[in-house]
Parts: sequence; structure tokens; C-alpha cells
Amino acid sequence: MACYAPRRRGGASGVNCHVYLLKTVASLSKSSLRTQIESGQLPPGTALPSIVNLATKHGVATNTVQKALRRLKEEGLIESVPGYGTFVIVR
Repeated sequence: MACYAPRRRGGASGVNCHVYLLKTVASLSKSSLRTQIESGQLPPGTALPSIVNLATKHGVATNTVQKALRRLKEEGLIESVPGYGTFVIVR
């Protein structure tokens, strides 16, 4: 498995790849989307951008966005409707 985590000076690549991925997922779900939902910038019923758009905006892979969205869904902040998109849940 290749790791594309940034290399640290003097460090070997591939070290702590799993930790880097988890930090990326956590930062995407916590800082950006969660903050916008909880602050009301993304009010209930609002459709989130597509996975591809979110990945491009945040500079991460689509798989990372999917994991972040899964985490937000588990926390009850968003809901996916097949064929329509992902929406902020009315609280």
C-alpha cells in the first residue's frame, strides 16, 4: 500500500500513513463541514456538494471525503438519499 502522506525532513516515507489518513478525515469532518453545519452556514435541508467537489476543495481523495461523510452520518448530522445527494439533517 502506497502512502502519500507528506514526508518529514529526515524521516522515511510510509511511516504513520494510517495516522495521517485519520487526521485528514478527522480534520475534514470536524473543522470544515461540522463547523458549517453547527454554525448554521449549512442549514437543515441543505444539499452538500458532491464528493468529487468536496475532495477537490479540500485537496484530498474522494475516499477520504467518503470516510468523513460516513463519520458525520454516524453522528446524526447528515443523511444520504440515493439518487438525490447528501443533506444536512433537521435537528
